[in-house]
Amino acid sequence: GIGGKVLEFRTSEDRDYTLMDPSNAYPKKELKGWRRHIILERPVITVILDEIKSEKDAEIETRFHSACSTEIRDGYVLLKGDKGTMALIPVVDGDYYLREGKHPYLPVQKNATFEWIPFFGTVTKAVTNITQIATIILPVENEDETFEIISSLKRTMDDSGNLTLFFIKNGKTYTYVFNKEKDGLVYHE
Repeated sequence: GIGGKVLEFRTSEDRDYTLMDPSNAYPKKELKGWRRHIILERPVITVILDEIKSEKDAEIETRFHSACSTEIRDGYVLLKGDKGTMALIPVVDGDYYLREGKHPYLPVQKNATFEWIPFFGTVTKAVTNITQIATIILPVENEDETFEIISSLKRTMDDSGNLTLFFIKNGKTYTYVFNKEKDGLVYHE
């Protein structure tokens, strides 16, 4: 009963989509369920949507690890590496903040060494028993481009529970529609 499941995987020339349920990777004490959608918009844009089930008013955090240097800014994170800069932009319906931290890591192997793994996370408070946190990760030339992308971002949910994410990068419009189904959202092209 430990671990996760890949519920769906689709690939095409332009885009890959994975829907997974990693709920069993964690105790079900506070976390009641978790579905993660990952879309790779070829070649370099990633869209992640987390659906987290919890009690109302629970603190919800989505964590990311990076081998790049990270700079937490007001509402986004810059990831700087040898080959350029990426922006990680949370899209949350409501208030959120970004924080850095470390968590312990001890591999299950002979002669393993304990270490602390740095992370950064998007933190929000559950308004209902299902919280949706989207994250867009994409290359940027500078902070002005990051601000342009952020100003174009739109997140809407219709009366049926279908979620749409929209943003513009370099004059191109990107739209992602997640339709509400029995067990949660599912991405549809």
